Amino acid sequence: MAGAALWIGGQLALSLVILPLARHLLAPEAKDSFTAAVGRRFGMLTGAVFLPV
Repeated sequence: MAGAALWIGGQLALSLVILPLARHLLAPEAKDSFTAAVGRRFGMLTGAVFLPV
């Protein structure tokens, strides 16, 4: 249950805070690489931390 709550909280933080801020602050060519890197890192964190919990 705790892992699911952390995963959902992380998804909400990414969707509601980090990605809109990145869209606003980053240059258009940097946005794609930034969002891809954030997605990969969150995916690794999910697999390594949230799934085992």
